[in-house]
Amino acid sequence: MPREIYLVLVEFGRAREQAALDRLVPTVRRIFPDATLRTAIVDNAEGGLRESAIEDAVHRIGGDNSMHEFSGWDRGIAWMDSRYAPPPDATFVLANDTVARADKHDRVVNIPAERAAAAARGALVGWIDEYPRPVELFGASVRQWIDTSLLIAGRGTLDRLRPLARPLDDDSVFGDNRQNFFREPSPLSPNYRDYLSTYFFGERRDDQFRHGWYAQEPVTPVNADAFKAKLRSVFCEHLLGARARAARIPLVDIRPEPLPVDPF
Repeated sequence: MPREIYLVLVEFGRAREQAALDRLVPTVRRIFPDATLRTAIVDNAEGGLRESAIEDAVHRIGGDNSMHEFSGWDRGIAWMDSRYAPPPDATFVLANDTVARADKHDRVVNIPAERAAAAARGALVGWIDEYPRPVELFGASVRQWIDTSLLIAGRGTLDRLRPLARPLDDDSVFGDNRQNFFREPSPLSPNYRDYLSTYFFGERRDDQFRHGWYAQEPVTPVNADAFKAKLRSVFCEHLLGARARAARIPLVDIRPEPLPVDPF
């Protein structure tokens, strides 16, 4: 078991901070009972925020929100490096403040300890999502990935995957009107664009994929920029899964009934 755990919680404002910590900290202490826990809270709404100590081994720092939780995690990991110099066998728990939502309560508090322990053996641990078939994005392929509201990984695994934020060229992806939201030709495969349009906009394009985002709505001139910002994070999430697969990093599912993971 790891001797040191580093929790990086990314938030945008502090409205859900305490609720998120109230779920994360007891869970981390349960699944890693003998480890020292250090926590960095990255507030992406406070880019100029100076480091402040909240309590012993709990600090709040500012993030820039350029790529939501991904740039926040990069900031938090770098801060942990400079302050604590985590050892090679350290384990990181990366989360964003959506873990405070009611629909994510059970997945956070019920993480099986034996699956979390797989992080020390080089796995990415978290809630696995998947598409019916592999998709292509920016030259990478992915079918399964970790929902990045919460993931657990060893220091060495993260070093193979960083930076977690991957800035992307909007002009190569997005069109200039809602009828042409995704540009053509595209660095996104046709089935990937279909899945995204189904999930976010409610456009039924593939009978094998019927999932919908909780805030799903048709794209309009009013919400187009918000959707683009959300999709930049989705691309980072899916690229993380693609890079993990390309590096032959195992995924371990924390669902009560784990999804079968595709073999390498």
